[in-house]
Amino acid sequence: MKKLSQLKLIVIFGLSLSMLIMGCGGGGGKKEEGTVFGYVHNPITDSPFNGAKVTATQDGSKGLTFTTNTGESGKYTLNLPPGTYTLNFTHQRSFPHLVKNVKVEAGRKRKIDVTLVISFGGT
Repeated sequence: MKKLSQLKLIVIFGLSLSMLIMGCGGGGGKKEEGTVFGYVHNPITDSPFNGAKVTATQDGSKGLTFTTNTGESGKYTLNLPPGTYTLNFTHQRSFPHLVKNVKVEAGRKRKIDVTLVISFGGT
């Protein structure tokens, strides 16, 4: 009888400990982000658009924005909180290009490639 009581205590302790461990890490952590990435193309030279500015503005957020620039490869990546965004692609030698209603979901990736139209007079 005594061994059965000890076994019950061990099982209860083990279950309690595992529930405690599983409960940790979900409370105060950072919300998971989603990723928007892609390539910005220069149609005149048929090459990557280096130095284009990519700005993501969360819809309904009163101006919450995230910004990055394309590198020599023309690629960009933005890690964003879940929500709906407007992406604005700009460069001093091109017309701006807007992409609206970009839905970002936690843990998901979304690819958006853009071709910027060259402005010969600048913007």
